[in-house]
Amino acid sequence: MPESCNHQNRNDPRQVLRTLAVLAAFISATSSNTAASRKISLSPLEQELVAEINTLRRDPPAYAAMLSARKPFYRGVRVVAAPDNDQNVEVTVEITKEGLPALEEAVAVLRSTHRRARLQLSKRLCRAAGDHLLKQGVAGTMGHPDPDGEAPLARVKSYMPSVRVVGENLSYGRWTAKDVVFHELVDDGVPDRGHRKDLLDPGFESIGVACGYHSVYGIMCVIDLAAEF
Repeated sequence: MPESCNHQNRNDPRQVLRTLAVLAAFISATSSNTAASRKISLSPLEQELVAEINTLRRDPPAYAAMLSARKPFYRGVRVVAAPDNDQNVEVTVEITKEGLPALEEAVAVLRSTHRRARLQLSKRLCRAAGDHLLKQGVAGTMGHPDPDGEAPLARVKSYMPSVRVVGENLSYGRWTAKDVVFHELVDDGVPDRGHRKDLLDPGFESIGVACGYHSVYGIMCVIDLAAEF
């Protein structure tokens, strides 16, 4: 599926500090090899991301209410932050492509979506996601093929030979699990809403995630979803 991107100001000192923190954690987490025998230990962000996706799938209409609460912060294609000072100054935090209609569409879809089965955490999928993170994060590239041209299905099959179907969602520059899931549900600028469809697909059974350093966007998250024969 097409990637979800967020272009942020890389000159912001807070962003630099966050990037350095993620880089340190990334180096620590990936200092050993990624062989199949490597033990997977999820970072707090990765744990939160798996939990957030399963929260969405457990009750899509309830999640619609959380998305709907963001409507007041849209100003055309701009999204603003809640004022935090006496001047009541609105600060633009994001420029979207479609504006409020994309959010409203996502809310409508979630309200009509039934409960989905819980996704089971898969160490094999986490390893496949980690491989993509490692190669793409250092290279600073985007998209589903890694710098060597390997596609998601091939990456997953190397760890899960019996895989029947694979979905991969990518997020760049998003620092919280909620932010990742919210933006993939809205899927602003993605005509087929592929990220949203993957997160809500009843056919997927397992999930693997990897979040860490990206040399351009500071952080990226890889979400691999699969079902086996």
